[in-house]
Order: sequence, then C-alpha cells, then structure tokens
Amino acid sequence: AVSPCLKKDSELLEKVQRTATKLIPGIAKLPYKARLAKLNPFPLSYRRTRGDLITVFKLLSANFAPDMPSFFLSSKTENLRGHSKKFHKPRTNYLSADYQLSHRIINEWNSLPQHVVEAPFVDSFKRKLDQLR
Repeated sequence: AVSPCLKKDSELLEKVQRTATKLIPGIAKLPYKARLAKLNPFPLSYRRTRGDLITVFKLLSANFAPDMPSFFLSSKTENLRGHSKKFHKPRTNYLSADYQLSHRIINEWNSLPQHVVEAPFVDSFKRKLDQLR
C-alpha cells in the first residue's frame, strides 16, 4: 500500500483522486467536494492503513508466504488482552523506520479485536475490518 512520507506526496495522490472522480459519468461536472460526498470513499489515511493491515493478514497466512511471519517479532507475553497474534514493536532512533511496513502498522494490528484477526479468509477479514470503521 502507498504510504507517502512527505506532504507533497499526499497532495499528489489527492490530485490523482480528484482527476479520477471526474471520469465517472453523471458526477463529472459536480464540484470536487460534491463528488466525494456522492461517492463516499474512505479517507486516504484509512485506505493506506487498511491496505497495510490486509498485507499483514496475507503475510501471516501460510498460503501467501510461509516464511514471512519471521518478518514480525511476536510478543513474548502470555497474558495478552485482545488477540493472540500481537507483535512487539522494536525501539529505533531512525526516522526512516517509521515508514517501513513492519514498523508503522504494528500498533494498528495490535489494537484489532480477536474476531477480525482470526478471520478465515482475506475477504472476511476485509469485511470485518470495514465494519469496525
């Protein structure tokens, strides 16, 4: 999923979205805010987070990448609140680490309820994730 580091990159993505909404027949002549209200898309920040969470879910499923769970550090504690698939977020002094998938999505993943994390398929995970928001 796209996760721009700079504000200008976010503005560029917003510009692409503005242009793409003009391509939809019937709402092309409406102002941008009216087009967004009509389409009711998720905000850009949520779409980024949602894409990252879906990627983590796919990485954890054995069918997608069998050796990828070592990419994340499992939490060492046994008495966890929430779900049993929590990760440990290592401390770092590097700003660039905040933009890596393995570092930026851990807090969001750990805050998910157990019924979402233990979804059997990607589609059911997406549906349960969207019901939370």
